[in-house]
Amino acid sequence: MSDELTRALQELASAHETPPPVTGPAIRARARRRARRSTAVALGGAATAVALLAFAVTRNAEEPAPRNHPPAAAPVTPATPPLVPSPTPSPTRAVPAVGEIDLTRHTLTVGGRTLKLATGFDKLPRITGPLTVDQKSGTRTLTVTNAADGTRYNAVITAVVELRDATGRSVYIGASDSYNADDIGTHELADGWLALDQADAKWFYGEANPGAVLAVVDASTPAA
Repeated sequence: MSDELTRALQELASAHETPPPVTGPAIRARARRRARRSTAVALGGAATAVALLAFAVTRNAEEPAPRNHPPAAAPVTPATPPLVPSPTPSPTRAVPAVGEIDLTRHTLTVGGRTLKLATGFDKLPRITGPLTVDQKSGTRTLTVTNAADGTRYNAVITAVVELRDATGRSVYIGASDSYNADDIGTHELADGWLALDQADAKWFYGEANPGAVLAVVDASTPAA
């Protein structure tokens, strides 16, 4: 028999050889080793799970909680408008006088022309100047009082220019056909009427314009 055939038969016999019987203590020892290996594997897996859980909890605690709503906007303070100084009112300028009434001399001077007034100023309430032309009435009816007996009459005045004194009282300049101008202030009294003759009254009526100012001079007016 050749050597190669001998080795082949030996290998075949070894492969089909029945393993030697294992005693009971050996079997139990193997079982204990397998149990220890299983326990070690189980404990290792549990430790790994605990470590992963602790890592996750720690990471979540360190991360800020997500914001569910935007932060409240800061209140908007309205801009304060710049201070604009109030305009200073312009001082009222006095209107220059275009003429003058002299209560002492009984004259009316306008445009370089002096007119004679017939009214007796001492019989009238004081006129507080200046006088301002208010309107031109044309014709007006005024009450005239007889100085002798107190009888009152209605006199029709023509070419009437109505003026206002500083207190707002009405003063009229005009002429009447019913009375002699020389008698006005001597025999008849007309409150607030400064009489001119017909020609002078018509001339002044044409010259007077609303808003024109006449200065008033009397004995109490201080010298310039």
